Amino acid sequence: MSTSLSTSPCSGGTDETLPVFFDHSTWTAYAEVAVRMANLLTKLVIEGNNTLRGVSQRHLFDLVRTNVDSESLVFGSAIAVEEYVYPDFRIICPYACKKNSKGKRTEGVVVAHDLSLNYDYLSNTTEWYHELRVRNWTQAHVSKNHVVYNSACSYQRRSCATQDGHWTRPYFDCGGGYIWMVTYSAPIFGWRSPTDRVPVFRGVGTIDIELTNIDINQCETHPGHENSATTYKSVDVFRGTHTLQ
Repeated sequence: MSTSLSTSPCSGGTDETLPVFFDHSTWTAYAEVAVRMANLLTKLVIEGNNTLRGVSQRHLFDLVRTNVDSESLVFGSAIAVEEYVYPDFRIICPYACKKNSKGKRTEGVVVAHDLSLNYDYLSNTTEWYHELRVRNWTQAHVSKNHVVYNSACSYQRRSCATQDGHWTRPYFDCGGGYIWMVTYSAPIFGWRSPTDRVPVFRGVGTIDIELTNIDINQCETHPGHENSATTYKSVDVFRGTHTLQ
């Protein structure tokens, strides 16, 4: 049975969620877009002594706009960082998404704005940020690179893989895309100090998948779980072949 999703007046945030669990392996290729962006930003943060000093807002917006400027299922993309990682502002969240007006897509148009002006993503109710913020990253993966510029050199850096990220439950994005979506977040790292190279969380890079063209089925509970409060068990991903009703 299809679940009905409808919009409602909202004041900003991501509090309106559905208790739906789903197999997101179909979307791994889209998650890797966020992973690559987060790993690039990790490199820039480490080079900037745990900040994005020297990186312009324009370049951050260019990154997220590039992620959605295609025909893929990626609807939106964001970069959100800890306080003063971008030194000019307490918080900043460049966000780009495909233009969506009253449930209708304006083909070929990408809009962008600073999501931190709409709501405080540092709130513990913002799943796409909070879930990675509170995780223990002291054993995060270290990659070793041999780089050739004018002369060869080697260096170590923190990097994440798709399994290090987090897929949210479906939620209505009030303040960003104003649609039902799921978000994949990949962590951005810094060092605890220049001499103590223990990774610390510095932010996230994200991609959003719009749920407008994805059928969400409400399934029977499994034997032994009849008393569970969560009756939604899966999202059947048909890549746009079914429409929510």
